Amino acid sequence: MVSTGNRRLKMLYTALSSRFYKIPLFKKLGSYIISNKLISACAYYQEKYNIKPEEVAAGCIGLIFTITLMGGITFLTTGFLIIPPITSISAMISAALFYYKIIGEYENEARKISKYVDHITQDFIFALKSSASIFNAIKYVAKADYPVISNKFKEIIYKINLGENPSQLLEEFMEKQPSKTLRCNLLSLIKNQELDHAYENLLGVEAQRHLREEYENFTMQLENKIMITAASSVFLPLIIGLGLIFWGFGESPLFLILIPLYLVLIVLLKKKLLKPRDEVFEN
Repeated sequence: MVSTGNRRLKMLYTALSSRFYKIPLFKKLGSYIISNKLISACAYYQEKYNIKPEEVAAGCIGLIFTITLMGGITFLTTGFLIIPPITSISAMISAALFYYKIIGEYENEARKISKYVDHITQDFIFALKSSASIFNAIKYVAKADYPVISNKFKEIIYKINLGENPSQLLEEFMEKQPSKTLRCNLLSLIKNQELDHAYENLLGVEAQRHLREEYENFTMQLENKIMITAASSVFLPLIIGLGLIFWGFGESPLFLILIPLYLVLIVLLKKKLLKPRDEVFEN
């Protein structure tokens, strides 16, 4: 049931992106918000989503336009002055969630990989020194059952069995995958197969240093997300309530209508901003 829901969400995500991308105005405006992270994420998930960064950016602009248009029509028909600020907040939150969906998946996989970078590197070195074969090193890591990487290496082995070059396939994957440390380590090993003990230790130290940096970055992001959630749960209802009273809707049933909308917003924020990270940094 979950996989079916994820599949439908993925289809909706790609469909909206491609549809909005066909509109020249959205395509043009979207080109200004494309980031390097979005480009990297789309390249990495090309087979999964088959989507370009330009399409995701255009989808964000299109989503903002659509929600704003619907809010404008609602405001003109009802005359409620609270509709414009609610529409603005909804448009920005929806666009941000849309934009960072694929980036969030990319960063989550980076964290999973970072936890095992040192072990993956050591296993690759061991197999490479033992057999002097990149193919055997790939096969050794594929059998180790590491999150993300082992499955990706199995896909590489499948392509190698079809006649493609092991070194080239590994280099192409390393350029796309999200862990900078693993990319640096394995690309260095491919190009310098004459290994010594000092070089092995250096790779291990670099992997551990990167993991510490990732942990510090993760805790800083977590603090920011907690602050956003706290502000949304305290200041947002206060501002909306004072605004309704100021505009003369203090005794209006509109207050009751806004309660479920606000609860939905809090649940979405909690789900997206404070979701667990698969115990990536448990140790």
